[in-house]
Amino acid sequence: MTNDGCIDQDAFLKKAEEYFKEANKKAIAVRFTMKRYIKPDLVDGNPEYNTDESPKYDISKESGIKVNDTISQNTYNILVRISYGVKLNKHKCSTIVPVDSFDKFWLNYSAVTKNNMDGLIKKKKKKVGKSVSKNKIKKGQ
Repeated sequence: MTNDGCIDQDAFLKKAEEYFKEANKKAIAVRFTMKRYIKPDLVDGNPEYNTDESPKYDISKESGIKVNDTISQNTYNILVRISYGVKLNKHKCSTIVPVDSFDKFWLNYSAVTKNNMDGLIKKKKKKVGKSVSKNKIKKGQ
């Protein structure tokens, strides 16, 4: 497994381009994930991880919090990961994107993705209309 770790945004986009090219050659999938990045506090712990004692950090629909002023107004960076391959041949890297520059990052990432998605195969549609009706007529006679 090759783990390039957490790198800056420009290096991440270059790695993403390399990953797409290698994946297209080998005909394998590229996985892309995003999640809220919470910097771990090893001493005091993070209230975001303990929704029983700190329910204002629970942003899920099931939390049942109705009043907006009790919900945490903190902004979090976004952890973006990309990987391809499996087990010992897995290659992966990640980057942390600040919220205010995420739109610019997303435009650059989508451009890299669109430019390197040439390995897609168009599905063939089955012709159902005419061939089915001819078979029914032959069987009925």
